[in-house]
Amino acid sequence: MCVILKNLFSRYLNRPDNGPKKASAKKDSKRTADIDHIQQQLRSMLGLPVHLNYKNDSSGDIRIPFKNDKELNYILDLLDEIDKTT
Repeated sequence: MCVILKNLFSRYLNRPDNGPKKASAKKDSKRTADIDHIQQQLRSMLGLPVHLNYKNDSSGDIRIPFKNDKELNYILDLLDEIDKTT
């Protein structure tokens, strides 16, 4: 899964139209669609809700809410597996 995540984000981050420069409405729309796509792929891979907040300065956060200890342990196990592959 780690390789998948790296590929997913590197494809977006290495796009020539990405960056802190002022963008037209068309580029903003494309960036929003790209972020929505990444968010949906993360949701599909994890099987849990994922909220991706991407700011214009290329910073942001990823939030993965959980409902109980079982879901938290599942997320922690996934992160542990990712850590083992790096």
